[in-house]
Amino acid sequence: MPIDRQAQSKPWNSWAWRYVATDALASALAWAVLFTFRKAVVEPRRFGMEIDITPDENFWKAMVVVPLFWVALHACMGMYLDVRQRHRGLEVRQSFRSAALGGVLLFFLLLLDDVTRTHVDHYETLGVWMGT
Repeated sequence: MPIDRQAQSKPWNSWAWRYVATDALASALAWAVLFTFRKAVVEPRRFGMEIDITPDENFWKAMVVVPLFWVALHACMGMYLDVRQRHRGLEVRQSFRSAALGGVLLFFLLLLDDVTRTHVDHYETLGVWMGT
């Protein structure tokens, strides 16, 4: 059975959709971990009391916006084109580049305005964000 190269090169073939779904799920999970870290570790240090970690309205907004941001960033970087033909080295390099660029961008857009005790709390938050 011959391979249909034209159908395989379409940007939104079934493999690309699997990548999109996995990226969206992973970014939502990373946001949930970061939210829990901020509510359980950073904010109690600042306020000197336990903080309720029940998800609020901002959490749910971010659970939509953050995965959309990551999927859009990866799409702009061409990470969903010819996913079965991509070189592993290129995949790793682009993943690190997008993680660094997107992580720092989201940090400045969403996390820098957090009330913290010292600037070290911001570094910890950025470290957890980049680590997840």
